[in-house]
Amino acid sequence: MTEPAVLSTEQSDGGSSSDDKGKLVSWLSRHNTILTAAAACVLPILYLLFVDHYAINVLQFDDWSTVTLVNSAVHGHLSLGQIWDQYYESRVPLVRAIFVFFGRIGRLDTRSVVFFCAFVAIAAYGVVLALFRRYLGRRLTPIPVLVIGLIWFSLADVQLALFAWQLSLYLPVFFFVVMVFAFIAPSTRRWLWFAVAVVAALAGSLSFFQGVILWPLGAICILWCQPWARRARIEIAVWIGAALVTVAPYLWGYNFNNNGCQAAISVRCSSVVGLQHPVRAFRYFIILIGNVIPGGYLGAPLRSFDRFELVGLVVFVTAAFIVIQSWRYRASRERIPLPLLFIVFSLLVDGTIALGRSGLSYADAVNNNRYIISNLVLLTGIVMYGWAHMPPFRLRADDHRSQARWTWCALVALAILVIVQVVVATGFGLDNARKDREMLSNQARLAVNLDRVPAEDRACEIHVVLWDDVGVPPWFSQSTIRTAAADKLGQFQSSSYRFYRKLGPPALSPLCTTAGTPSNVPTQPG
Repeated sequence: MTEPAVLSTEQSDGGSSSDDKGKLVSWLSRHNTILTAAAACVLPILYLLFVDHYAINVLQFDDWSTVTLVNSAVHGHLSLGQIWDQYYESRVPLVRAIFVFFGRIGRLDTRSVVFFCAFVAIAAYGVVLALFRRYLGRRLTPIPVLVIGLIWFSLADVQLALFAWQLSLYLPVFFFVVMVFAFIAPSTRRWLWFAVAVVAALAGSLSFFQGVILWPLGAICILWCQPWARRARIEIAVWIGAALVTVAPYLWGYNFNNNGCQAAISVRCSSVVGLQHPVRAFRYFIILIGNVIPGGYLGAPLRSFDRFELVGLVVFVTAAFIVIQSWRYRASRERIPLPLLFIVFSLLVDGTIALGRSGLSYADAVNNNRYIISNLVLLTGIVMYGWAHMPPFRLRADDHRSQARWTWCALVALAILVIVQVVVATGFGLDNARKDREMLSNQARLAVNLDRVPAEDRACEIHVVLWDDVGVPPWFSQSTIRTAAADKLGQFQSSSYRFYRKLGPPALSPLCTTAGTPSNVPTQPG
C-alpha cells in the first residue's frame, strides 16, 4: 500500500518541477524587453569604464597633425583648404572639423575625443542591434545581444580605443551601419530614408579613404532588397550620380603617391607592390583577418604568424561560404543580406589595407592594432548568420538530421572561436592598455619637459619617444610642440602641464646620447 503513495509523490514532484520550469519560461518571456535592454547596456558601460580608466589627455602620433589646424581655428585664420587637404591617402574633412570643434571648446583634450569615439561605437552598436532584429524577424533576447556586444566592444583593438585620431576609423563603420539601416529597416518613407543613406555614404567617404566603399555596398542594398522595377532604376541612377558627385572632387588634385607610410619605407608601402606580388598580398590579407584573435602590438616581438594564418583562413573560408549561401538564397531566407553586407564591407577594408601595405613585413598586419576594427565587424556578421540559421533542438521525423548535425558542429566551432577571441582579446586589451598608458605618459613628460633635455639630444628623443617609427612625418617637428604649448593644447593644458612638469622628463633613451643623434635616426627641423 505504500508503493502507490511513493509513486504519487514522485508524480507530484515531477509536475511541480514542470510547473516551475513553465513559470520561469513565462517570467522570462514577460520580462524579455527589460532583460534584453539590460543586456544591451552591460557591455557599453564596461567599455566606458575601460576608456575612463586608461584614456589620458596626451597628443600622440597622428594627433599632432591637428595642432596647426586647431591653432589656425583658435586664432581665426582657418581656411577651407586646411580642412580639405589630402592626409596621406585620404581626405578627412569631417574628422578635421570634429577636431577643430574639440580644439575650440576644450583645447584639444584628446581624452574627450576618445570618449566621443566610444559614444560613436555605442551608437553604432545600437543600430547593429536594430538591424539584427530586422534580420531575424523576431524580437531579440539577452544572449545574442550579449554575444554581439562582446565582439563589438572587444578589447582586441585596444590601440583604436585609446587613440583620438582613430575617430577616422570609427566614423566609416558608424556611417556604414546607418546606411544599411536606412536601406533595410524602414518600411515607409522610402525617399526620406534613401536621402539618409546618401548622407551617410557621403559622410563616410569624407571620414577616411575606406569610407568610399559605402557606395558599392549601397548599390548592393538597392539591387538586392527590391525587384528591378522603376523605383529601383531611379534609385540606382541617383545613387551612382551621388557617388560620382562625391568622388569627382575627392580625386581633384589627388596625389596617388601620397600613401600612409613615411618616406624611408614608402617604396614598399604601395599598391603597386601588392599587385606585383599577389601571393604575398593575400598572405598579408589572411594574417590581417587572423589578428581578430589579437597578438603583437606592445607585447614581445612575434616570431611566427602560423596561428594568425590558420585563424584567418578559417574565418575567410567561413565568410566566403556565407556570401555564397546568401547569394543562393537571396530570393528566400536571405532577402535581407545583413551578414553579407557586414562581411563584404570588412573584406574590402582588409583588401585595401593589404594591397597598400603588403610590401611591409607581416608583423605590420599584426602590430598595427587599429586594423582589427574591420575584422570585428566581420566576426559580427558571421555570428549573426550563425544565430539566424541555428537548427531546432528537436527535429521532426522528416527533417534532414545529417545536415542539422553538420550545422550544429559548425556552430559549436564558431562558439569556441568566439569564446577564445573574447578571452584572449580581454587579457590582451587590459595588458596593452596599461602599457599604452605608460608609453603615452612618457610621451607627455618628454613634450612638456623638452626644454630640460640637452639641445643636441632633442631631435633623437622626439623620434624615439614621441614617434617611434622609421621616419617622422613632415608636419611634425619641435615647432609643432611649441605651437601646442603656446595654445595650451592636449598635455599642455594647465592641469596636465603642471602634473607632467612636476614628474620631469623620462629617462633618456639608450639610442640617444649627448654625443649627438645616431646616424640611423633622422634629424628634425627646429
